[in-house]
This record gives sequence, structure tokens and C-alpha cells, in this order.
Amino acid sequence: MTVFAQWSIRWRLTGWYCAVLIPALLVLGTFVYLLVANTLAREVDARLSTTAQRVERAIRVVPSYPFPWENVVLPDVNVFSDPDTFLQAVDLSRRVVVSKSRNLGNQALPISASTLEKAAEGQRFYETLTVDGVAIRLYNVPLMLDGRLIGLLQVGSPLTHVQQALQKLRWALIFGSLGMVTVTAAVGWWMANKALRPIDQIAQVAAEIQAGEDLARRIEPPPTRDELGRLVETLNSMLERLETAYRNLAAAHQFQRRFISDVSHELRTPLTTIKGNVDLLYRMYVGRSGKGASGEESVAGAADGLAGDELDMLRDVRSEVDRLIRLVQDLLTLAQADAGVKMMLERVAVADWLPDSLRRAERLPRSEAVAFDVELEEAVLTRQHWANVDALQQLVYILLENAFKYTAQGKVTVKAREVDGGLELAVIDTGIGMPPEVMAHIFERFYRGDPARSTSGTGLGLSIAEHIIRAHQGRVDVTSREGEGSCFRVWLPLEPSCLASTGGL
Repeated sequence: MTVFAQWSIRWRLTGWYCAVLIPALLVLGTFVYLLVANTLAREVDARLSTTAQRVERAIRVVPSYPFPWENVVLPDVNVFSDPDTFLQAVDLSRRVVVSKSRNLGNQALPISASTLEKAAEGQRFYETLTVDGVAIRLYNVPLMLDGRLIGLLQVGSPLTHVQQALQKLRWALIFGSLGMVTVTAAVGWWMANKALRPIDQIAQVAAEIQAGEDLARRIEPPPTRDELGRLVETLNSMLERLETAYRNLAAAHQFQRRFISDVSHELRTPLTTIKGNVDLLYRMYVGRSGKGASGEESVAGAADGLAGDELDMLRDVRSEVDRLIRLVQDLLTLAQADAGVKMMLERVAVADWLPDSLRRAERLPRSEAVAFDVELEEAVLTRQHWANVDALQQLVYILLENAFKYTAQGKVTVKAREVDGGLELAVIDTGIGMPPEVMAHIFERFYRGDPARSTSGTGLGLSIAEHIIRAHQGRVDVTSREGEGSCFRVWLPLEPSCLASTGGL
């Protein structure tokens, strides 16, 4: 991006004004300068030519008594000279100066070989010479008599006044152009500011609408029906549609939250009842079959006629009921989070919840080929912070359940240490890992990184985990490499905070 593109519209418009004006002033100034210089040069040449013509008309031819030839008498050139005009007459036959104006003093106008050659050919011509650092314009006129070249008349004038006039003109053009550019820039800025002021007002109102989330507010249309008027009309129409869409979305979201909350509450009681009855039936069947409370032995035929597959059916029912209860609890948790219900936090030590949570989570289902390792920093266990113990235990379960679920063999490691004044809880596995396109969505609700749904789960666990972390003013960082494993790093502040709130989950 160029520097010009980073300027504001006002500065860009002003820059365009100046960019158009400066070349125009350069062209105009050059034209004026050349025109004046040419005019002054023509005036000097015309004055020299007029003086030369007067001198030519004053040449006289007188008889030379008693000799039979005539003499050419040149006029007194001082009669025709003035302070700014030099005259000099040269006898070409003897190549000596026979007459010159007094203002030349002891000096003589230079005569070059090329001047003599052109004079011998009868040419009248102008030339510019420098004498003692002063530029002099010369007009060379061959003196002819009866077709014979008898001498050379040189009429000159210093160009000092012309050069001074041109120098003043140059400075006048430079300062005049700079002044015009400055005035144009100021006027251009003022015009751009005046033209863009309504746009600033529109942007300010739009920003206020965005900051206040007042979609019912509208931008005041300008009195004119120009481009700005059409822009305001379009923005107001867009705001109206956004307000309608937002209202509909808010209503739908409210209905969804209410529905999930109501369904969760309504399902919780019957599911609890079903679970209690199924557990009772299971214990009755196991007792009648002469099995232990664990029910881990195979059923070889019960005395009361119960078959082993009936116990398997009861186990399946128990498992599905447990899954439904967890799903309902997860939905209820998210519904309360959407409703803005804050967690009730209390000041506890890390040792009050982390070791016990890891001990319980160790019993989560996992492959026999997966080792479980815990590395706890002793110092961090004594630190206290504001926390909801039940929520943090659920967070540990969610992270470890995911690690065990996607690790067929290898190791799952939990590390806890103090980092940057907070507790860093890292769950590292050597499982299947995740590609980048999956990592971008893992905290979305109902998202499953496994399109084939080959693993169990609802896709709500990590969403709940993120909600718990945010409620504790923490953060989570995820790194993963496909085929090598994943690492979830949760950071929770250990400093005292004003997070305690009434109400809870």
C-alpha cells in the first residue's frame, strides 16, 4: 500500500488539486518566462537595428582635392550613443578601429575571426558576447559603398537590465506559484472538508448506533437529494432490515433458550426416575442370579429363568440413560450460560479440587494401551483463587475424556504449574491429533471433528469447557498435529478477583 493511499480522503483530494495545479503552473510559468525573455530580446535587437540605420544614413563621401578619388567620412558615433548603447566603427582594410563611442572608454568591442568572415560576406547579424563578465548584445552591420565593403559598424547594448528583469520575473513566478499552490491547497482542504462533513456526521451516527446497539435509530437525511441523500436513504433501509432481522433472531434465540431450558428441566426428573428404576431392576436381576453387585461375571443361567441377554439389555438401558442425563445436564448448563446466569465462585485453594478431580477422572474409560501420567507442581497447589469447584471438576473431566477418547495407545499427561501469576493446566495426549480445519471449530456447539460419528459424544463438551474457562476469566490455547497428538493449555488467574456473584449453575 502506497503512502498516498494511506492518507485521508481530505488529504487525497487536496493532493489531487495540487497535483493538477503544479504542472499547470510550471507550464504557464515557463511560457510566460520565455515569452517575456523573447520580447525583451526583440526590443533590444530592434533598438540596435534602429541605431545602426541612423549611423548608416549619416555616412558621407567627399572628394579628395586635388586627387581624383573620393574619401568616405564616417560620422561621429558619439552623436548616436547613449549610456546603454555602444558604437564602434572598424576599417576592414586596415582592421583598425577608426571610431567608437566615449562610453567604451579605453576598451573596444571584441571582433572575432568569424565576425570578420561574416562581415566580409556582407551579412548583418546579431551575436551575444561577454566582456569583463557582462553580457553584451552586438549588432554587426557591414558598411557598403557602391557595392564595396568599406568598414564594419558594431552597435552593442549590455544585457544587465534584461537579465535583472528576467531574474525578478523568475522570483515572481516562483513565489507566485508557491503562493497559488498554498492558497489552492487551503481552499481545496476547506472544500473537501465541507463536502465530506456530512459523511463524517453519517459515520458518527452509524458508530453511535453500533456502540449503543440501538438499531431503531435512523440517520437524519440531508435536505438535498444528491449522492449523500441516496447514501443516507440506503443506510436507513439497511438499518431497518437489520433491526427486523435482529429482532427475529433475538426472538428465535430466546425461544431456543427457553425451549432448551424447559426441556432440560422437564426431562431431568423422568430420566432420574428411569435411572433409579433401571438400577433397582439391575440389582434385583443380579441378586436373583447369584451375582455380585458388580455384575461382572457371566450369566450361566439363573434359577429364576432370567437369561444373560436380559442383563445385557439392562446394562444398555443404564448406559443410555446415563448418556441422556449427561446430555440434558450439558444442555441445561449452556442454556443457563446463554441466559447470562453467572457462576457462583468462592475462594479456594488449587489443592481443594485439582488432585481429587484427577483421581476421579483416572477412572474414565480408556484403552488399556494408554498410560496416564500426572505432574503437579507442589507450589501451585497451595495457591488460592476464586473458583467454582464443581465446574472446574467438570472441566477436568471434559478435557481428559476427550484425550482418552481419541488416544488409542500411548500416553495422556496432565501438568499443572504456575505461569504468569496463574494456574496453567495442560492436558497432553499422543492421540490422532486434529487438522487445522477441525481446530477452528472445536469449541462450536454440536461440532464433531469425526464426520463418521465413530466416537461417542454430543459435541457439547468443549463448548461447556470454554464457558467454564471464560466464567473464571481464563483462557485456553490448543495446539495439535495430525497423527501426533493434541495439547490443551488452560490458564486460570490465581490473583484475588471480584468474580464472586450471586446465583449459580
